[in-house]
Amino acid sequence: DSTGTDTFTYKVRDNLGKEGIATVHVGIAPGEDVNQAPYAVKDAVVVRPGREVAVPVLANDSDPEGDQISLVKKGIKLPEGVAGLDGRVSGDRVLVQAPNDEVETSLRYTIVDERGAEASAVLQITVDEDVPLLFPIARDDRVKSEDVKDGTTVEVDVLANDEDPDGTTDSLKLVVENGGTVLPDRKVRVKVGDERQLLRYTLTDQDEQESSAFIHVPALSDLRPVVKSSASIEVVSGEKIDVPLSEYVTVAGGGSVVITEAEKVSAVHANGDALVKDERTLVYTSAQGYFGSDALTFEVTDGAGPDDPKGRKATLSIPITVLPPDNQQPTFTRGQVNVAPGEKAVSLDLAELTDDPDPKDAGKHTFRYVGGASGGISARVEGDKLLVEASSNVKKGTAATLTLSITDGETEPIEGTVDVTVTASTRELPTANTDTFPESNQGETITVSPLDNDVNPFPGEGDLRLIRAERQSGDGEAVVTGDKIKITPGAKFVGTLTVRYRIGDVTEDPDREVDGLVVLTVQGKPDAPGKPTVSSVQDRTVVLSWSPPANNGAEITGYTVRSVQGASYEKKCSSTTCTLDGLTNNVKYLFQVTATNRVGESDPSASSDEARPDARPDTPAAPSLTYGDKQLTVNWTTPSTPGSPVQYYTLELSGGVGAGQKTNITGNSYTWTGLENGSSYTARVQAHNLAPEASSWSPDSLPEVPSGPPAKPAAPTTAEMAAVGDRAQMQVNWNAPDDNGDSIDGYEVQVIRGSSVVQTIPVGAGTTSQAIVVDTSTTTYTFKVHATNRSGWGAWSDPSAARRATIKPGTPGTPSVTAGDRKLTVDPASYELADSDLNGASRSEMKYQYSLNGGGWQGSWDGSTISGVNNGDPYQVRIRAVATVSGKDYISDPSASSASKTPYGIPPAPSVSAQNNGQSITFSWSPNGDNGAPITTEINVDGNGWKSANNSGSTTVGNGYSQTHSIKVRVHNKAGYSDVTSKSATTSNPPAPRVWVTQGSLDPQACVNRCANFFVNWQNLSIGNKQVKCYSSAYPGGVSSYTYNVNFDGNGGVEIACHQGRDGVDVWIDIIGWGDGVDTEKNYWPRP
Repeated sequence: DSTGTDTFTYKVRDNLGKEGIATVHVGIAPGEDVNQAPYAVKDAVVVRPGREVAVPVLANDSDPEGDQISLVKKGIKLPEGVAGLDGRVSGDRVLVQAPNDEVETSLRYTIVDERGAEASAVLQITVDEDVPLLFPIARDDRVKSEDVKDGTTVEVDVLANDEDPDGTTDSLKLVVENGGTVLPDRKVRVKVGDERQLLRYTLTDQDEQESSAFIHVPALSDLRPVVKSSASIEVVSGEKIDVPLSEYVTVAGGGSVVITEAEKVSAVHANGDALVKDERTLVYTSAQGYFGSDALTFEVTDGAGPDDPKGRKATLSIPITVLPPDNQQPTFTRGQVNVAPGEKAVSLDLAELTDDPDPKDAGKHTFRYVGGASGGISARVEGDKLLVEASSNVKKGTAATLTLSITDGETEPIEGTVDVTVTASTRELPTANTDTFPESNQGETITVSPLDNDVNPFPGEGDLRLIRAERQSGDGEAVVTGDKIKITPGAKFVGTLTVRYRIGDVTEDPDREVDGLVVLTVQGKPDAPGKPTVSSVQDRTVVLSWSPPANNGAEITGYTVRSVQGASYEKKCSSTTCTLDGLTNNVKYLFQVTATNRVGESDPSASSDEARPDARPDTPAAPSLTYGDKQLTVNWTTPSTPGSPVQYYTLELSGGVGAGQKTNITGNSYTWTGLENGSSYTARVQAHNLAPEASSWSPDSLPEVPSGPPAKPAAPTTAEMAAVGDRAQMQVNWNAPDDNGDSIDGYEVQVIRGSSVVQTIPVGAGTTSQAIVVDTSTTTYTFKVHATNRSGWGAWSDPSAARRATIKPGTPGTPSVTAGDRKLTVDPASYELADSDLNGASRSEMKYQYSLNGGGWQGSWDGSTISGVNNGDPYQVRIRAVATVSGKDYISDPSASSASKTPYGIPPAPSVSAQNNGQSITFSWSPNGDNGAPITTEINVDGNGWKSANNSGSTTVGNGYSQTHSIKVRVHNKAGYSDVTSKSATTSNPPAPRVWVTQGSLDPQACVNRCANFFVNWQNLSIGNKQVKCYSSAYPGGVSSYTYNVNFDGNGGVEIACHQGRDGVDVWIDIIGWGDGVDTEKNYWPRP
């Protein structure tokens, strides 16, 4: 779903172990909305009669969208009337069985893309007895890491990339040299060992022609880890999946792999969580809602650890298919179909145009035709096929867009469209096969019947028509006469004369006209050869060379050398270099050369320079070079000579600064100084004797490069990397120093802790960065690097800046917490890390932070007491360690949560109140909170001791006036007792006693004036039984002389037998013996 550009790099290595890196730039274009048909291009093959040949027809075919194309198995259409011709599909080739007789014909083949769109083209077949035999083509094969699945034995399909241009690979005989075994299925079994192997194999065709190639077998140490299978891991979007490397990565020769660096693990559509679970396990979770393709890319090594120099590293990718969490709608690629009027319905495979991200929906899609056909175009759906046809009266070019409904049975249906175009005819176009005439003479007219080998798509319905012909290239004339073409090459023209002609079929539709070619090779006698040169003069022998002339269309069959000075001499030669033997020494010769072809002999060449036969020294062997610092030593051996002894040498050095020639050198060694380190030089030597010419130059020596040890590198730089397990990892980087003339073969990196070298790590050539795993330490690390080449090790660099090896501390222990009054006390011994868990930090660099109930992290505390908490609220404590090293914080994983603890304190004093009820007191109390822990309440009333009571309650005490009572209340919890709250109160003072008389019941018999008895009332008088006497203002001496007994018991009233009948008087009683005889209240007495 991406467009634009991207790049990737790759590395190659030659047989000597040298490596190179290059970058590939990739352009990504947006996909097409409509699936277009592929393009099939005409092919041609020439074959001898009766043979079967495999033709790679797909090599020049293509698809506009880049879809993979293949041959339709039953898509071969043979011409009628060609006996013995057969064709069939085999993989990506068409197997053609040629007839036993010479013929020019063709067949039609059909290709199909991934979406079911088809196209067809013609394979032109020329059957000719004189077709040159062709050698089989053997191509090198290389055993790759992914080929070595288990163990060390590999089966190589060497024939997969080989071919027989005039036969089939099935007919090739396969022989392999020692080290390989040919299996019954014609694969070669080889064994991968400790050394690299180069196994030669030979192919022999039916004509006993041979070709050889090599199987390149790497050593086990060359084979990097590979993914076991290209199959994709399936996971539902948003779900996590572990990817154990042991299940997905294999190592040639056995073993396991580990991740080298967490930073080198990536996945485009992951959710951002860590992709590394541990050094042997990856973990993947897709981005929320994403589904589609993804891949885990990572680097592994089969070494003992990430920085093991013996480990084989590889960057690998495991494909991942992220399935949608819910069923998704399918998608439909817009299709195209062409139909012809009146022809049978054309079928289009709708399933091939349908994609669905849900694998379980495969094969479940249903298709329904919605509409769009009109004007004589009709359509219908049968199963997963769309059938389209046009009535016979529909005009060519008529178009329609059909609408379809597609559903997977689970989601809402979608709409798809198919474009329909009406063409003139769906039959193949005529095929105009090329007519070739390999030998034609200048100026001579030939008559050609081009229709004889062309293909008519309407056999029996009408002949092909020759419409016109014209010269396309070359010099000549073409004239159409009926169904023939008369062609006349130019009188002086030599070369290829091409005539283009046009044919049509019985439809007479101009759009169905096609072009063909007639190709004539026009020939003449050769031009004169180039001036001959004397390339060698020996004893009675001269070697003469010349440049070949233009053959003017006819192959040169030979050359003739003749002397034009000196003794008469003539010799026939078959090539442009000829040894003239049998000459006379000390005779000066001049020679001329003529060329001959089937047309005749050319004019003679210009004369050669003078040649004097003599026995000059033999050609010296190639010298050898020995490198030094800005110098090379050249050594050679004296060549043999049939003539005079060698007198001196000419030495030539080619290459960079300081190269040139040295003459008149004697001896067999010379040291050439003043050269440039790093430049490649070759040397050759020439021997001189008394002959006029020196020997031939020796072959060039093998190239050699002056060199010295590499320069001292600059101090490396370092960067902190993600930890590997419980060890720190650092990235050491450096710039490659001047190699001083020879490519750097490798580096060594010193790991220095403090002042001690703890490790020296070899690093391969071409690498200027190394991930190094080190033990955590409070002592700083520094790093040095130096380089080597064939001249030895260069100086060590200055050390890098010092860096501490620190990773996040270990996880603190579960804190032990004690609750207090608005505080929590944490035991440091329960969480503090051991020295081994500080992971490179010192004690002074460590601090600890706490989190309450999952909240934010706090660092302002003494490591033991957490203040400011609320009594009564439960708390759980987590601890994490923070190491601050070189200004950077390294934060541990949080500890487990402590047990829940609730702070508490001594409860506050309770509240107490008192209520005077007159003759009693009611004391009430209630708590003012528990301060974090359950409370109980105790009361002490009137000093009678402490007793338990409800936390809120009341009690009433007292039974009279003027009584004083007290209460003490206290509460306590597990923190202790509160302060005591005390309260005291006194009952009311007693009220004044009151006694008064009211009328009682009537006593009409007692007196004349309707008398009523006295009713004595009293309040607040508790004096017991007393005698009372009745009085009134009418009888101040007493109503009667009687006294009456009344029990005064506080409050009450009683009727006594004394009475009064007169109104307008006051009445009262006297209580005898109380209050010193004080009378009671005097009340007005109305008449009853």
